[in-house]
Amino acid sequence: MANKNYSSWSVRAWLVLTAFDLDFEEILIRFDVEDPTFKQQMSQIHANAKVPVLDVGEFKIYDSLAICEYLAQQNPNLALWPKLDYLRAEAQSISAEMHSSFMSLCQLCPMHI
Repeated sequence: MANKNYSSWSVRAWLVLTAFDLDFEEILIRFDVEDPTFKQQMSQIHANAKVPVLDVGEFKIYDSLAICEYLAQQNPNLALWPKLDYLRAEAQSISAEMHSSFMSLCQLCPMHI
């Protein structure tokens, strides 16, 4: 994960893992001006050199929405998505829109908690 203060992508996966009390080890890689080696460090973890990355042993998942989908599939007893089909589809649609859209909002309101 990168600094969650600056990366909404990292904080999304972290929030799901934390909110559902799932066991994980967080490795923080800074990507601020003080440490210009971020891309180099990330490329050693995954070829796309982006955050977050969930290493599950046999493979790595490198997108926050894909990580959340994987966690939901691996933990069907937890309510990561609504159980009812139409509510789950609506929640997934909203999540996908937030995940892939709102670029203007992201540019005008950058992540800085």
